[in-house]
Amino acid sequence: MQNNNVTLSIVSHGHGDMIENLLGDIKDNSAICKIIITKNIIGENIEYPSVIAPNVVTIENSHPKGFAENHNFAFKEHCNSDFFCVLNPDIRITDNPFPPLISCMNSGGCAIAGPMVRDIEGEIQDSARYFPGPFTLALKAIGYDLTRFPLQSSSADIVYPDWVAGMFMLIKSSWFKQNLFDENFFLYYEDIDLCLRCWKSGNTLAFVQEVSVVHDARRDSHKKLKFFFLHLRSIVYFLYKNYFRFPKKHRLIGGNG
Repeated sequence: MQNNNVTLSIVSHGHGDMIENLLGDIKDNSAICKIIITKNIIGENIEYPSVIAPNVVTIENSHPKGFAENHNFAFKEHCNSDFFCVLNPDIRITDNPFPPLISCMNSGGCAIAGPMVRDIEGEIQDSARYFPGPFTLALKAIGYDLTRFPLQSSSADIVYPDWVAGMFMLIKSSWFKQNLFDENFFLYYEDIDLCLRCWKSGNTLAFVQEVSVVHDARRDSHKKLKFFFLHLRSIVYFLYKNYFRFPKKHRLIGGNG
């Protein structure tokens, strides 16, 4: 694997302490050439380890922007590497996930890849799923979730779900340049939409089970009314935009009854 080939993009909403922990995890990672940190709250202070400070680019927003807009701007203005990695500030990296991910992406027409994601207790999180549709979303609301992808049910190191979560998403820059996040999503579902467009473009998407990262999930959409309505708005827009235009491979997986 070629070193210095990955640009990281992290957006902070007052998560300076988490980002400092994450930067400590990756300070010796030779795969990373640049780290773009977007401060989405004015006046936030983040300390960078001296060993990686020269490779950190800081963007300070004058007002809060959405997930898609923040990462798109970071990519367009500052990414010159072959791979662009979007990750949440509350990710922790104990082992280097990039060699297996990049190897997978270089071996075929794979434009997006993600690792296994576990919570702080070691339990597998639902970071890879089937596409949602009106029927499956309605069932999920009453406790029946048909969008779960059977992670680790196969002995294969690499599996191919419909989408991987934007908490940690490695993207091939040459593909992403023509397929940025849809900025009509402010928060939630922009990762699902991007993965759908990946399949529609004739590329594949991979989930590499042999490597994992840790995610200390914060389910704000379950705790605050504001985030609940943002989540709901994104669901409606996603279905309006994509429901009748799923690739044939996925049209029934989305649950159209």
